[in-house]
Amino acid sequence: MNQRRETRPTASTTHHEWGPGTAVRLRWAAAIGLAALVAACGGGGASSNTVATADQPAQGGSSASSSATAAYGVLGTDKIRVAFVPAPGGVMPFLLDNAGTQSVTWGGAADGTSLRPVVPFTFPVDACAVSSSELKAVCIGFGSSRIAVIDLARFATSLRLSDIGVREFDSGAGTVANAYSGGACILCGVVVDAGKPRYVIGGAGGFRVYNFDSPVATATIDIPVGENFALLPQASGTSYIIAPEYLPASGNRKLRVVAMDSAKSYVWDKSTDSLADLGAAGAAFTVSEVDAASVDVNTSMIVLSTESSADFMLVDFGQATFDEAARTFSAPFAFAKPNPATPVDRLTDIAISTAGSILLSHGESVALVGITQLPPALTGNAAGIGELGVIDLNDAAFDHAACGAAYVFAGKRDPHGLSLYAGLDNGQRGLVIDVNNACAAILDLPGLRDAPHRAADPNAIDTSSAAVRDMVKFVKLQ
Repeated sequence: MNQRRETRPTASTTHHEWGPGTAVRLRWAAAIGLAALVAACGGGGASSNTVATADQPAQGGSSASSSATAAYGVLGTDKIRVAFVPAPGGVMPFLLDNAGTQSVTWGGAADGTSLRPVVPFTFPVDACAVSSSELKAVCIGFGSSRIAVIDLARFATSLRLSDIGVREFDSGAGTVANAYSGGACILCGVVVDAGKPRYVIGGAGGFRVYNFDSPVATATIDIPVGENFALLPQASGTSYIIAPEYLPASGNRKLRVVAMDSAKSYVWDKSTDSLADLGAAGAAFTVSEVDAASVDVNTSMIVLSTESSADFMLVDFGQATFDEAARTFSAPFAFAKPNPATPVDRLTDIAISTAGSILLSHGESVALVGITQLPPALTGNAAGIGELGVIDLNDAAFDHAACGAAYVFAGKRDPHGLSLYAGLDNGQRGLVIDVNNACAAILDLPGLRDAPHRAADPNAIDTSSAAVRDMVKFVKLQ
């Protein structure tokens, strides 16, 4: 774990420390130097077997948020899109889309300097999630048990850091980290329950559910937390944590879903590493860990990736039926695979667009990105669902000038995360940030999905045309 120390001036950001119970201490981070350590840690009727219960998933969902445990939450209003990116000393709001002329400022003595505005925390930040409906954000660090809740109500219109309030508290997750192939984490992921005033933290000790206004968990679900879990938000019904187990378990590796309103956990009636359950099409999942989960908020389609391939398992949770007595559920499944004519390196990190059911995937530590159109539902256990198109973010056809003449993109390790958002024009975008949080690629997801592929490589998107090259834009973050 590499660490570096950097000193930045801070705005007069309102900063609270949530103490035991409901006691609150207030302190002001004045415009003085703040020294912070930055760590690079890399980077779910007893009378019948198929009883549908009140926890049955409803069709449709939020179109305003990503379903994966994102590393970079995006705030959306009718005028702006702002990503919250880990930075030395805290988290940096970065303006992605703007209908006006405002820019993000310190709102204090540091205005006019060359330093980018950073919201200060007492711990190194690795991941944030944003609730645009509640105007809140939540940030965690993989090497810490602390949680920071950010009030964005005033910032959303002013874009001044001095209008941001921060409350920190300790989750009680302890100091023993969960270990994965490329890293370790005490707190491993955070996701907001879109449309509701709560969020979920996964890590050591299981899942913890919090309301934004309290440091006391409303529920703790002590089940295994995979490397990258997901959440299905449902405004009109119960929301679900999607929790695949990580390690192979001799044909007994589980996929769990947790109904958040009741805290009931259900296990899929198939094992995610069983050749007998999955068939030959699922062979990649029998020899490798489940790396990540995501879920389509509009169709309830769950997608799983592996550590070692570009194969994806689709579980149609929109057609799930539940056995209340056994606490299991059944659902159709299928596999989306690359064209076998040409090899594709592994695509481990996944997230699904807020509209249009487009799967974005990214190779751990590398520059390979994949685009797959997901089906709205599955019929039977058919293979060959979805067509994969891949691009290399280091392709010389793309304009990397914003990040420097010698820039080379390198991806994050574990745990990782992608972000997806709808632009002010409602266009579906993917946000892929490099390992140093220095530069990002913004992807036009529908454009890349529909772009032609190379004749010599049916899996590779043809980047020879200017129209396709313009679908990938690089921006310098810091």
